Amino acid sequence: MSQGAGDPASASFFRHARNYLLGSAAAGVIGFLTVSVLTRLLTKEEYGVLKVFLSVVTIFGVLVELNLRGAVNRYYLEETDDFPSFLKSVLVFLGGFTLFNLTWAWLLRGPLGEFLELDPLLAFLAVAVAIVLVPWNLNWKLMGARLESAQYSALRVLRDAVLLGVGAAWILNLPKVDHGLGGREYGMVWGTLAVNGAFAIYLLVKLARVARPGRYAKHHLRYALSFGVPLVPHALSGFILATFDRVIIQQLKGEGDAGLYSFAYDVGAVMQMVVVAMNQAWLPIFTLLRNRERHAQIHRTATTYSQVLVALALVIVLFAHELAYLLGGDRFSDALPIIPIVVMSYVALFLYNVYSNHSFYLRRSGLISLATLVAGAVNVALNYLLIPDYGYAVAAWTTLASYLLMFAGHYAVARWVLKEDVTPVLPLLGWFALGGLATAGIVLAEDALDDLWLTFFAVKLPALALLVTWALRAYKLARARGRAAPAAPDTSENAP
Repeated sequence: MSQGAGDPASASFFRHARNYLLGSAAAGVIGFLTVSVLTRLLTKEEYGVLKVFLSVVTIFGVLVELNLRGAVNRYYLEETDDFPSFLKSVLVFLGGFTLFNLTWAWLLRGPLGEFLELDPLLAFLAVAVAIVLVPWNLNWKLMGARLESAQYSALRVLRDAVLLGVGAAWILNLPKVDHGLGGREYGMVWGTLAVNGAFAIYLLVKLARVARPGRYAKHHLRYALSFGVPLVPHALSGFILATFDRVIIQQLKGEGDAGLYSFAYDVGAVMQMVVVAMNQAWLPIFTLLRNRERHAQIHRTATTYSQVLVALALVIVLFAHELAYLLGGDRFSDALPIIPIVVMSYVALFLYNVYSNHSFYLRRSGLISLATLVAGAVNVALNYLLIPDYGYAVAAWTTLASYLLMFAGHYAVARWVLKEDVTPVLPLLGWFALGGLATAGIVLAEDALDDLWLTFFAVKLPALALLVTWALRAYKLARARGRAAPAAPDTSENAP
């Protein structure tokens, strides 16, 4: 791995965050088109079944991969010269593990589908789709470690665009009545399997080329498993927090409510896109700074990150109703009140990422899983307890509370168990509280004025101008600090 000059604290962070955000914005446009197309081609019930299916895919994605993507990322950032051997060891193991997972998924498709309230074939296909996504996830983490943000973003946009076209065409070719295999949601299911399968073949070839000079080594596999497996509860709990509430809603309230709740999260996914993009840029840079004990730069960048993130969250809340009507029309209007809660949940998710990175850096996998597992268990328990009496909307509040609990757990671990020099928590909590109060103010103003155009000109446009001005100022200040900071090595493979 070549090295060169650069400043990963602010300049590199915002450069790669910009690449990820541009890619995520393009993918987000495709995602919104996908939601708009699906909400018009599918009924609320079919849309709910599809979203539950995709939620199950994310959960099985952890089990069929054992979170080895994180081990690939971590080992590359250790800057050793035997990474090809490490990657080959991981790929060989996953080949055999894939056959095992396909076997049990087919044999247990009946009881699995019964528990998930899905057709048995859909339950098996959820595992199959999770398997074909494994090469994508490995490549995603490897490109992140290499700081190949532009290449990854382009590949993601291409995949999402192809998936939209293939999935929509498949749905249109299915009859609106039951055809023996379920509803029209199967068009998107088969399209997802086909498109991701094609990308899996391409990415496996790409990964194999990187691994070709290496040799299979048991000690590399032991490293990968010792890093990845203890993180399975963490990853599984994270996905349960993000998606399993849809499964619970379908179990307790039916496909219609699951569809409404999923739609609210699809609109709020704009915020998820921002959080994921910025964390993708931040993690490798945090690792490099932590290697060099540059704690002050870590704290400054994380605090700036939180300020920009809150501003972007408020922009999304400002125009959430307009976006929801654009995507789903009146059929999904019942989901509008929970969209601001969803957006603030993703801001809380950022808070957890700031502190969990310390545990990742020190490879304390068990501690990471413990904090997340507690939050995931609380979320599931609250959903089963509260949804029967308060309806699907309460799941948004339980998710927000669980993310805050997870943040508190990871902060406690990083500061008091690992004794790390962590980013001060009060400024981050202050910005989160300010964002929450502003969100409540926006919602109350919309309800009080109850006039689309008056709200738009009297509240939304002035608030947007203020937020954009403030965010640009914070961005310029961060860039100025980055230019003044001392240089640090860049691990990008294109570095001079």
